Amino acid sequence: MDALTLVNLLRGGYIAESYVPPRRIMDLRGMVRHRAGLVRIRTILKNKIHAHLLMHGVKIEDTPFTKANVDKLRAIQDYKIDGYLNVIDVLNREIDQISRKIIIEAKDDEYVRLLMTIG
Repeated sequence: MDALTLVNLLRGGYIAESYVPPRRIMDLRGMVRHRAGLVRIRTILKNKIHAHLLMHGVKIEDTPFTKANVDKLRAIQDYKIDGYLNVIDVLNREIDQISRKIIIEAKDDEYVRLLMTIG
């Protein structure tokens, strides 16, 4: 197709416009996707701990992932729970690090500032 045909198709609404965001936005989106993936993995591990505790009749009152309750979980001395908690610790550090980076990269973006006012 030549350029004139493409322009006429676009003007007539027969094809959609293409938008390629600037590199900065693409990088920021990548960081947000990366963080979301880490959070999903952490949630899976927390659910595994909940299931393991349920299967063994262990009841932890309140939220099991507060500092005090994590200490109680570690006191159980179960290799699965300890392993999951170790990985969760690493994920927490990575999530905190990428969150700080996202805040630094996005703080000057007007849309980000508006989104941060929601809540």
